[in-house]
Amino acid sequence: MVTLRDVAARCGVSVSTVSRALNGIREISPERAEEIRRLAREMGYRPDAAARALKTNRSSMIGVLYEAPLTHPFFSIVLDAMRSEAEKKGFDLLFLSRVREDGRIVYPDRALSRKMDGIVVFYADLDASGVRQLLQGQIPVVSLDDSGLSCDAVMTDYRKSSLEIINAAWSLGHRRIAFAHGQIGFATRERLAGYRAALSALGIPLREEYTPMIRFNDAQGAAEAIERLLALPDPPTCILLPDDVSALGALRILEKKGLRAPRDFSCMGFDGIPQIGQVSPELSSYRQDAAALGEALIDQLHSALSSGIRHPAVQRVIPGSLIPGETLAAPRRP
Repeated sequence: MVTLRDVAARCGVSVSTVSRALNGIREISPERAEEIRRLAREMGYRPDAAARALKTNRSSMIGVLYEAPLTHPFFSIVLDAMRSEAEKKGFDLLFLSRVREDGRIVYPDRALSRKMDGIVVFYADLDASGVRQLLQGQIPVVSLDDSGLSCDAVMTDYRKSSLEIINAAWSLGHRRIAFAHGQIGFATRERLAGYRAALSALGIPLREEYTPMIRFNDAQGAAEAIERLLALPDPPTCILLPDDVSALGALRILEKKGLRAPRDFSCMGFDGIPQIGQVSPELSSYRQDAAALGEALIDQLHSALSSGIRHPAVQRVIPGSLIPGETLAAPRRP
C-alpha cells in the first residue's frame, strides 16, 4: 500500500508538502501541487478517508434524503446530475436509510455519526424524517424546492411556468382552462398562484370546479379528473395536469374510452421527462431542467460549506421551458 511517505520520497519533498498538495492548501505553487498529485496518482496512492476525516473534520460525504422510489424519470435525472457534480467536487453521495429507533426515524443521528459534510433534502416527509432537527445542528442543508425549512433551496420558477403555459393556451384560442393540480406543497402553491395570476391578467374568471386536486403520478386519478371536468355543463377545452407520468397514463386510459387529445380536449403535463416524445400524440409539457437542478443542489451545498452554516438562506431559481408537443392545439369549434 502506497503511503504519503512513499509519495514524498518519490517527489523529493516533505510529507507535509505532499499533504498540502493533495488537500488543495495553497502554500505551494499550483504547478508543483499538480505535479505531486500526478505522481501520487501514478503510484496508486489512495488517501485514508477515515484518517482524513479525523484530521480535517470533513468526510467529503454528502447525505441524500430521498424517500420516493428511484424509478421516477424526473428524479432519476436530478440524482444522476447530483452524482456527476459531486464527483467533480470531490464528494461521495450516501443515501440516508430509514433506520428506526423506538418507532422514530433517526436521520439526524445517522448523519452526525457518519460526519457528513452536508445534506440534500430531496424528497421526504419533513416532520416524520426529523429533518427539522438537522437544521439545529452544524450540518449545512440544501433542499430541492422551498420546503419551509429556512435553509438554502434550489427550485424551478413555478409561477413563471404557469404564466407561460396559460399564455400558450390562450394564444391558441383557449378561454376555459382547468388545472388538475397535485397535493398541496410548495410547488403546487406556486403553480396555483401563477395559474390564478395568469387568468386574472387575461380577464378569465377563476372557476373553483376547474381546479380539482389529484395525486402526483396517479394516472387513474388523472383520467377520472379529466372525465369529471369534461362532464361539466361548461367543460374546459384545455386541462393542465400535475406531472407527465399522470398525463401519459391518463391519455392511455381515456383513449380506450374513445377520448383523445387534442381532438376532444387539449392537455399538458409537467416535468418534461424524455418519455413524452416517445408516444403519439407527443405530450405537451413544461420542462423542468432536471440536470441543472441536480448540479445546482451540489454546487449550492459546496458554497454553503465555504460560507458557514449561519449564512443567510439562499434560493436559487432554475428556469424551465415550454415543450409545445401535440396535445396542446386550438380548441374545436362547436
